[in-house]
Amino acid sequence: MPEAQLGSLFALKPVPKDGELFETLHEQGGITIRRIQSSGTQPPCQYCQSEDEWVLLLKGTANVRVCDNVVAMSAGQYLFLPRNEPHEVLSTSENAVWLAIHMRGELPVSHLP
Repeated sequence: MPEAQLGSLFALKPVPKDGELFETLHEQGGITIRRIQSSGTQPPCQYCQSEDEWVLLLKGTANVRVCDNVVAMSAGQYLFLPRNEPHEVLSTSENAVWLAIHMRGELPVSHLP
């Protein structure tokens, strides 16, 4: 059984000059929880992951391309990205902060919305 952990989503680290800083906060049973800090200057990078991802923008604004649609996000909004769904962070405000939950494997049907 894992031990109890205490942390802060807002105990931020220095962000690189451009790009993003990824930090794993917890990993267990096919689920990985990461904090992402964005510099505000993102080089083009398309993602197409083999796991489902749920992201919550905690601070700032962002524009994300999902397939051929651009989604404008503000703090408090979340986005579910199914596995193998191409997506790209087009832009963020400086020091945007995200919470990302990556899920490997299948969720039981009773837990799906």
